[in-house]
Amino acid sequence: MLKYHQQFGGIFKMNLGFFKSVQIGDPALLEILLRMETPYPKRMEIKPWKMYREYRGEDYGLLTLDGKYNAHQMMEYLGPLLVTSADLHKQFNTKAWKNHTEAWDYIFSTAKCFIDRRLKSNPAWKNDLLNTITSNYPLTNKQLSGLFTELQIGGVETTANSLLWLLYNLSRHSEVQKKVLDEIQTVLLPGQPPSTDCLQKMPYLKACIKESMRLTPTVPFTSRTIENDTNLGGYLIPGGVIAMINFHSMAWNENYFPDAREYKPERWLKPRTLANSFASTPFGVGKRMCVGRRLAELQLQLTLCWIIQHFYICTTDNEPCKAITSGLMVPTRQLPVSFKKR
Repeated sequence: MLKYHQQFGGIFKMNLGFFKSVQIGDPALLEILLRMETPYPKRMEIKPWKMYREYRGEDYGLLTLDGKYNAHQMMEYLGPLLVTSADLHKQFNTKAWKNHTEAWDYIFSTAKCFIDRRLKSNPAWKNDLLNTITSNYPLTNKQLSGLFTELQIGGVETTANSLLWLLYNLSRHSEVQKKVLDEIQTVLLPGQPPSTDCLQKMPYLKACIKESMRLTPTVPFTSRTIENDTNLGGYLIPGGVIAMINFHSMAWNENYFPDAREYKPERWLKPRTLANSFASTPFGVGKRMCVGRRLAELQLQLTLCWIIQHFYICTTDNEPCKAITSGLMVPTRQLPVSFKKR
């Protein structure tokens, strides 16, 4: 999408089959849009997901309320159903609909299996997330499976993918790894596990994660449904139109980030010089920002700290690794990364 914004500017209209949208790649326009939001802003409806739940009689999770297959494969199958009529795919039982349905069937069956097993497990494990939820809220097993399947997609896949890109970026910059290790050794004693308090004293480690999420964002876009006729950038956007917010295009814009395609964690340690703080928002911003942001950041910080303490992150080849967007931004090949014990 970056090349389209370079050609057409910070806002333009794009029609893909049945999908009509306004594309936003300007942080100033994004700020205006978000400041005009209603108390309950709407994202683009993921209609195929809702249709699957109605088709199978499953419950909704947080995303759909407003093995053989995995969440990554399900996201791959989603694309064709968004830009063409999902109703027609379902009516004619096309291959795209079958793949989408089979992927969700597998995800739901796996979730139900683990939920049932966990609820019947050893009482000593009753302080985990699942049992905390069931102890405080009268949810049925059906509601729990609807919640946890989307938790896997919205939390597990995204955080894991962010970690992959982080390791890839660090494998290409041994000098950055050394700086992270020096910082860790300044804060922690040999063999001491990191704590949240210790992480507050590791700004460079956090900068490495932030820079990776700018350069290779797992979620390169989000959406809003324009609820009322809105003037944005001198254009009148009718109510009901989908606004696609392209994080990746803004984060690779040289106007906001000099040497935008280079991995430079140091840029986040300087006094704030961004022309607009909305230029890099990998977790989104506003009322619909990622609900798991703090948990994801903590997981990445703890994981990176442990890995750097114990391993060198090495690259196995120097060929660039391209990315494709399939719901998430994923590498086109196996990442050329290996670990060498310190």
